Amino acid sequence: MRRLVLLLGALGACKNDTQIAVIEGELAASPDLVDVGDLVVGDQTDATIHLVHTSGQALTVLSSELQNLEGDFFSFDDAQLPIDLPIDGAIDLHARYAPTAPGWHRARLTLVNNGYQTQVGIDVRAHAVLGVANVYPRLLDFGEVDAGQDHSLALTVVNEGSSPLTVLGANFDVAGFHAEDAFPLDLPVGESFDLTVVYASDAGDGVHGALTLDLGAYVSIADVTVVVNDCENGVPSAYDVDKDGFTSCTGDCDDGDHDVNPGAIEGNFGDGVDDDCDGKIDQGTDRYDDDGDGTTEQTGDCNDADPAVNTAVVEDCDNAKGACENGIDDNCDGQIDYGSADGDFDGYAEGGSDCDDADATRHPGAPELPDGKDNDCDGLVDEGTTNSDDDGDGKTEAQGDCDDTDPAVAPGKAEVPDFKDNNCDARIDEGTPNADDDGDGFSEVGGDCNDASNAISPGRREIAGNGVDEDCDPLTGP
Repeated sequence: MRRLVLLLGALGACKNDTQIAVIEGELAASPDLVDVGDLVVGDQTDATIHLVHTSGQALTVLSSELQNLEGDFFSFDDAQLPIDLPIDGAIDLHARYAPTAPGWHRARLTLVNNGYQTQVGIDVRAHAVLGVANVYPRLLDFGEVDAGQDHSLALTVVNEGSSPLTVLGANFDVAGFHAEDAFPLDLPVGESFDLTVVYASDAGDGVHGALTLDLGAYVSIADVTVVVNDCENGVPSAYDVDKDGFTSCTGDCDDGDHDVNPGAIEGNFGDGVDDDCDGKIDQGTDRYDDDGDGTTEQTGDCNDADPAVNTAVVEDCDNAKGACENGIDDNCDGQIDYGSADGDFDGYAEGGSDCDDADATRHPGAPELPDGKDNDCDGLVDEGTTNSDDDGDGKTEAQGDCDDTDPAVAPGKAEVPDFKDNNCDARIDEGTPNADDDGDGFSEVGGDCNDASNAISPGRREIAGNGVDEDCDPLTGP
């Protein structure tokens, strides 16, 4: 609100014994230009004109004439007139400014009075601007949200213009979303606030939609894309919540557990979890029936790699040589065939393919250990352990390979846009078009023309004449 002070002066009456000289009052404007300042198109404000009579003869402001010189957005209500200004009197008048188009606008208000100077002109000026607001990021990827669950993310709304703004509401073109905040929300010049957006899933389906913020008809602000349950086309970090280098679309069966992913080793303690996401639980452990014979190591199977060896086998051998005389404890009772020596008491004699009858950790069906030995007597050393390069990419888990089943994943590998952590640095697709490397909410795939600078993206405001294309739109800059 701007205020114009009009000083009303009058020469007083002089009186002597023979005559009275009366000089009419005089109306003056100070200042003679009222600058309303910046106002967003579509808003309105009043310029307050303060009239003061300081001395002398009383005056009456009889009428007014308003002439719009640039634009047609100023008005003055004649119903306020006539107005008497007694000696020492004061009163406020109001000129209304309501622009519907941007630009500089000017008007001249003429006040007609019965004083010495019957017309006094006052210039009024204002600048109508389009509101300038921005929102970051332009893409909200809620990641995996199962049916019956909800997830929330924050948006930052910034007033980058020269006039205060008000956010009236948030509108979504797809169901399931809402904003937690109560509208309207005031947004002073140069300030920002965080808006919380919530998605509640009914069916766990994939969703693509748009959020439009309402700041009035004359304030433009970009829409925000909202995405749910679309790993293959989404932001990689949204689908690698546990930061184990695996997204849900690259096989991570539990994105809430860093120790569960396709590159993990199935726990040898039998934790009841599918650690390596192969659809099997505790395989290779003493709780899993690896050979499918109905018994596990925990229930007495002394060779869970051989379905012909388990506690249910009938080992019918006597002192005479029979068919079961194979150097193996077929029924897992701790006794080897008659006449067979089991030097390390591991259930296998040399005649039963024990490759080292002096080492109980080495026999057919033994779990392979990262000890530099062929524990299971299959001719391979340490296969499937952290010491073995199972995928042939030159690195083992002990050397940092985070997925030793995939030759495209190992320390030193080049990161490629495949939603995998190729170089095992716990980041996915960094430095590729899929990743938002500068943290401005946009990747190259999302239109960022300079992903090394967070001052440049489709969400930035273009600054004219500086030689930089801030908004990645060749038509509007640099």
